[in-house]
Amino acid sequence: MCLIFTCGEHTFKKEVEGYEGIVCRCHNCGNYSSAVIKSHPWFTFCFIVCFPPRPFLHRPI
Repeated sequence: MCLIFTCGEHTFKKEVEGYEGIVCRCHNCGNYSSAVIKSHPWFTFCFIVCFPPRPFLHRPI
């Protein structure tokens, strides 16, 4: 039997409704290319269990 673990991360970003296309000033650096967005970070953890296809073929020696 074999266990395979995998994980991943993705951040979904979308503009806030009512503020689409508005360019505003960044409070940290003063740059005027900021936009109003909403972000949702997601983390995924998956595991896959693999069994041998024919365990009866493996005989002890």
